[in-house]
Amino acid sequence: MKKFESYSRVLPWLMALLLSALVAACGGGDGGRDPILGLSSLVSVAVTPATASIPIGGTQQFTATATYSDGSSRDVTASSSWASGTTSAATVNSTSGLATGVAIGSSVITATYSGKTGTATLTVTSATLTSIAVTPATASIPISGIQQFTATATYSDGSTRNVTVASTWTSGTTSVATVNSTSGLAIGVAAGTSVITATFGGKTGTATLTVTSATLTSIAVTPATASIPISGTKQFTATATYSDGSTRNVTVASTWTSGTTSVATVNSTSGRATGVAAGTSVITATFGGKTATGALTVTNATLTSIAVTPATASIPIAGIQQFTATATYSDASTDDVTASSSWTSGTTSVATVISTSGLATGVAAGTSVITATYSGKPGTATLTVTSATLTSIAVTPATAAISINATQQYTATATYSDASTANVTASSSWTSGTKSVATVNSDITPGLATGVAAGTSTITATFGGKPGTATLTVTKAPYLGNAQNFAVIAAAGITNAAFATSITGDMGLSPYDLTSITGFVGGGTPATPGTVTGRILTGNATSEAGLARAAAGTAYLAAAGTASTATVSGDLSIISGNGPAGVAGTFYPGVYHSTSSLSIDSKPLTLDAQGDANAVWIFDMDSTLTTTGSGTVVLTNSAQPKNVFWRVGSSATLGAAIFKGTILADTSITLGTTAIDVAGRLLAGSVTPSGAVSFTSAAHTVVRPLP
Repeated sequence: MKKFESYSRVLPWLMALLLSALVAACGGGDGGRDPILGLSSLVSVAVTPATASIPIGGTQQFTATATYSDGSSRDVTASSSWASGTTSAATVNSTSGLATGVAIGSSVITATYSGKTGTATLTVTSATLTSIAVTPATASIPISGIQQFTATATYSDGSTRNVTVASTWTSGTTSVATVNSTSGLAIGVAAGTSVITATFGGKTGTATLTVTSATLTSIAVTPATASIPISGTKQFTATATYSDGSTRNVTVASTWTSGTTSVATVNSTSGRATGVAAGTSVITATFGGKTATGALTVTNATLTSIAVTPATASIPIAGIQQFTATATYSDASTDDVTASSSWTSGTTSVATVISTSGLATGVAAGTSVITATYSGKPGTATLTVTSATLTSIAVTPATAAISINATQQYTATATYSDASTANVTASSSWTSGTKSVATVNSDITPGLATGVAAGTSTITATFGGKPGTATLTVTKAPYLGNAQNFAVIAAAGITNAAFATSITGDMGLSPYDLTSITGFVGGGTPATPGTVTGRILTGNATSEAGLARAAAGTAYLAAAGTASTATVSGDLSIISGNGPAGVAGTFYPGVYHSTSSLSIDSKPLTLDAQGDANAVWIFDMDSTLTTTGSGTVVLTNSAQPKNVFWRVGSSATLGAAIFKGTILADTSITLGTTAIDVAGRLLAGSVTPSGAVSFTSAAHTVVRPLP
């Protein structure tokens, strides 16, 4: 009885002590415990950017970063509860931190995480949304192929914003193509055409997507085998191959799984795997009903430290510095964990750093400690911001030319008062002066311009309040770029059957070497009658020949994606033209598309420029091109060979005596039967690595057109 009375007196005290411990463990008391890390006390939550400005209808992504008592930090954006202080001015998604401007004014944006709050100020300006543009404006993919579309909003003050993830996406013909409603990633379903629409702020923008009849044949995962330590990461890539020989990176469109999640996990949408415990797991990618695997071995090494490089760095005000985080493990192996780390700046009034990438920006003169935290381990570097100021921005190339649907990557370089320079491409805001001619990406791939229609546009990069400009010309014709000076290009081989064939212009072969050029002086065999007035170049993808073949491939794809003036089929030489008084066998400038083969057989094909020396013809066929007998090509009324293009989905066979224009053939080009004079270019293997050019049965002449 006395023992019971003793216990009854002690029990309430024990219960109170236990309750106090539980309260402390659940976040009560000074700082509390983080529900994820458990052991370190949460000190503060910071919201970045601290201040931001958007137009009405514009969006701003905020980030919440938690800092702990051991000096570590973590991105807690998705785990925080977000609120807007003045919802009449701006709203914010309660789980993602994406704010949207509603009306002129300011609002305090608050992130709350584990009892701690952080704030930022968002100002909404009077600019209003005027239009939405979707790029690329036209695109072509095979069945099961993917195409990422981008939505750009333009406001009444002339500013633009990438609103891809804030838009609602739809496909007009879902039996042809589907599109992810939030990301703008389209997938081909069946051959045909569908209109892809992005809707944002009550405005819509559209693009046309053509799905070809090519089908998915297989996918491959790379690397096929890999090894990482416990808590290490490895990025896997999925590549799809189609029936036309083309390939596409489908990593983000694939579904990823790990066969043994106790050994390794993998992000289901990105393909990045993380080691959990020693052992081996099969990493599988599934796309379009096809699967492929890679083997991942996880060793028993453990994370020992994080190093940030450069350890010390100096930048001017508004300058940028990319830091890298490298993890070292107990087996002495290392891994780049820059993208997997959480980044913070010790003194944000001196420098800020993007929490997910390690890119720091100078704010004011002084010094700040930049910290990367990965798997509980921190690493630091010292960043000094000097008093030098931004003086100018230069955009390169200063002038460039591309074809419709082709792209041009620009670079922005900042120069400071101390004469130092920095690449600020990714940190600049990019705009196109004439969006009807060209668009330029400001977020997903900064500085990447896309041709929309023939004309000229000024491309502007703005950084730190300073603009820099470049001039972009978009041509009607497919832009040949590095292939401009070549008369003949092939992938697998160029052969001449012992005839006095004459080539005026450069000859290029890639990736094969000189031994695959036969029958020409300077080729891979002893001197024979074929001659080249120009250079004979071979090499890999980075050689001059390789770059020329790649440029031919770009032109091939640009021609395939150009909007058609008319649809044609059969023998072109007996089809009426599209002019006001179409004459049999006469075609006026335009783009003519065939879903099958085309031929020029029974009589000459006349191309009439109607006095316009810049007039362009594109004959775009999904299968073969054939000329025989009297099926020659005749140019009249100022028509120029340099402005005539033949995009051939498979092979071209020329048998008629005269041919004009540049052939962009996916597989092969053969000249035979009679001696043929070509005023143009023969560019084979534009996409397929087995493409070849053959000169047979007679002596032929190929003369590259002057620019």
